[in-house]
Amino acid sequence: MEQDLRGLAAALASGAQSSRALVEQCLDRIAEQNGRLHAFLTVFAKSARAEADRADAAARAGTPLGPLHGIPFAMKDLADIAGHEPSFGSRCYGRGIAERTAPAVARLQAAGAILLGVTHMVEFAIGGWGTNYSMGTPRNPCDPDHHRVPGGSSSGSAVAVAAELVPFAIGSDTGGSVRIPASLCGVVGLKPSSGRIPLDGIAPLSPSFDTLGPLTRTVDDAGLLSDIMAGEPPRQEAPELPHRIGYVPPAYLDPIDADVLAAYLDTIGLCRARGHDLVPVTPPLDALEYQRRNGSIVAHEIFSRLGDLANDQTRPIDPYVRARVLAGAQVDAATHRTLLAERRIAIAQMQDMMAATPLILMPTTPIQARRLEQVDEATIPLSRFTRIANFLDLPAISLPLPGKRLPIGLQVMAAHGSDLALIAAADALATVLAKIKSCSDEDLQATV
Repeated sequence: MEQDLRGLAAALASGAQSSRALVEQCLDRIAEQNGRLHAFLTVFAKSARAEADRADAAARAGTPLGPLHGIPFAMKDLADIAGHEPSFGSRCYGRGIAERTAPAVARLQAAGAILLGVTHMVEFAIGGWGTNYSMGTPRNPCDPDHHRVPGGSSSGSAVAVAAELVPFAIGSDTGGSVRIPASLCGVVGLKPSSGRIPLDGIAPLSPSFDTLGPLTRTVDDAGLLSDIMAGEPPRQEAPELPHRIGYVPPAYLDPIDADVLAAYLDTIGLCRARGHDLVPVTPPLDALEYQRRNGSIVAHEIFSRLGDLANDQTRPIDPYVRARVLAGAQVDAATHRTLLAERRIAIAQMQDMMAATPLILMPTTPIQARRLEQVDEATIPLSRFTRIANFLDLPAISLPLPGKRLPIGLQVMAAHGSDLALIAAADALATVLAKIKSCSDEDLQATV
């Protein structure tokens, strides 16, 4: 799966490659690896094979299906898929079998993509580590010897892409749930500006922050999928990195793992060496304050939907997730309204700040992937850096820093609505990052 999505679709549409063969390759890899990786919850093998045969027939007839002709993909299990009941990562959600497919997913299918299956996720999408003690925690493929967390809540989708079980997958991002697993698994993860991609037919966590975003191997792939899900013509912006680039200074990031900080500073130095003007940009509020405000809004909104379910102690809900849902009872409607008003002001202030510095860099996560037994959700907030973009409604993308034994993600943020400019800049930056020299294999042992 070395080709990008545009090249792969072109090869499939021309008949140079077979969609059925690609689907069978993916199904074989899932059969071989899913028992260990636990990425897929349900695989739609029969329908995927039928759709692949239809794509190959269309290729022979010279009538390509669209810009994603014959490409299989995976969807986080929170979307309505006709004939399927989404689990929302829980054994007790009970949304019912969907009659229609969510528009964002249907647009991918209309563009020629083939839904291969749905992936595991954190229960109710609440949590950044990727753990699910009820339905099982996917295994990060970056370490073949130990069960390391994949990040969440789009855990299975990130694992499926990182392990090359599918060419791309879709997740959701409310506080970092696409970017965190992208960072920990070493793939690209995009959170678009809110409202760009429709959320109809998507199980809600927090309507104030919920977005859908792709997990891919390249920046251009992420941009292509975002355009298609948004219902816009696919574009291919020329990669362009602005001369002036903002970066969040190290003092703002503390506490942060030394290896993550070193990789981040190497990136800043590399950009400077290539002639870019790197300027420090400190967000108006502390990262933990953004996290607190984001978390309070999410808590109020999820409690209004799932509070009764969480209060039923007979339901098999993860204790940490149950506590997070029930904490929303402490955020009343007046506080919720105040927080939303403060957010609107903060968004406007950030837009003004980014007029002079349209691109801001910071690490995606403060740590690398930990072993499952080292999970500490109470004291290590994995979403401390990602929730800034959610609260301020900035499109943001996580890029893997190359050459690291354990993946490290670089987060790139742009002004609200500047999704196309973000993709163009991130695509250019990915080329710059490829210049970073590989680190030694001692990176992995240092974290064991």
